[in-house]
Amino acid sequence: MRHATSTKNNLSVLHLPQAISQHYPPPERPNQLDPPGLPTRDTHGESALHLSKREAAELHECEAVIERGLATFLEVGNALLRIRDNRLYRLTHRSFQQYCLDRWSIGRIYAWRLIGAAERINLLPDSVDIPRPSNEFQVRPFLKLAPEQFPTAWKRALA
Repeated sequence: MRHATSTKNNLSVLHLPQAISQHYPPPERPNQLDPPGLPTRDTHGESALHLSKREAAELHECEAVIERGLATFLEVGNALLRIRDNRLYRLTHRSFQQYCLDRWSIGRIYAWRLIGAAERINLLPDSVDIPRPSNEFQVRPFLKLAPEQFPTAWKRALA
């Protein structure tokens, strides 16, 4: 198992695909998550079921929502960061924590995770050679590192 190590804090961060597969093992059967009794794949791995035009449109709509949702964690993190750093919550709330809870039903821990992820991702170079994290969960192991250590640790994890 490969590790990206921070010498300053002596912290180890698991290679992401390995870390994720340890916590979320693949199903025992390839289609274990599908409803029982439905043939989902033929012998060539292609869909055994056909979607109607309405179903295909519904699938497209749902996937678009998921895609937008996965992309927004960075936008949400950056917005919370600006609100916190500029104390833009002060008109209605005494604390950022209370603002997040009252206005968005976001607890302190999740708000700080989103902010921490945004702070770290903002430090990545604008390079197509380095894939960016696609969700906040991928950044969580790196939150123990100082933000400026993230770009190097992320590159190591992807290597």
